[in-house]
Amino acid sequence: LACHPVGGAILLRDGTPDPEHTAFAVSLAADPDHTVVICDLAEEYSEQAWEPVVQALAATVGGLRLVPWRQHPDGLLPVGELLGKRLARVVVAADGHPVTSAGGALFVPPDAGTGWYRVGPGRLPRRDSRRFPKPKWTAWAALEDMVALSPATTLHPLPSGAWLSPEDTAPARPSHGGSDHGQWLYRNVAWSHDTINVVLGQPGAPPVPAADVAKLWSTLPEIGRAHV
Repeated sequence: LACHPVGGAILLRDGTPDPEHTAFAVSLAADPDHTVVICDLAEEYSEQAWEPVVQALAATVGGLRLVPWRQHPDGLLPVGELLGKRLARVVVAADGHPVTSAGGALFVPPDAGTGWYRVGPGRLPRRDSRRFPKPKWTAWAALEDMVALSPATTLHPLPSGAWLSPEDTAPARPSHGGSDHGQWLYRNVAWSHDTINVVLGQPGAPPVPAADVAKLWSTLPEIGRAHV
């Protein structure tokens, strides 16, 4: 195992970087609070194998954010706990595999995991967010999980906010992309720190009932509503 500088991040893998690693690192949004560590780990490694990694990461400043390159057998939480303990600092480790979204962001969909967790010495893992970067509005409206607003409508979290999707309509394949509506929204609706985008319905489905929109609105604090 070794650490390799790629773009503005560090690649952790057994072997040298590929051009795909560098392209991915360069595409990522900046994280001013953490050193981003892209983890290309295909197996478990012995404690001795981690020694050069710990030494290399000790030279970084601040927290670490672990981003999976591939689906790791046990997720990155155990890796985060190991590094947090050895380096005596906070590590934000992903549970699940994120998708790339607009503006170089990453998002862990509900069917792919629960998002990033903050781990470190002497602390239990604490959920942070599905979203990287973590928008400021998540302090007022987390919008982290799928919620059934009614028998007709389900709230799906998006990198940019939320999607109120018809419950009885299977995601269709849109004409403007090669994936279902949810995947298209993940990748194409731009996020910002100050705006919560709420997408209503989908083409070819009945309109979202106004009562379901009102139900979402009622769950938001006043400061959150001002940013929808």
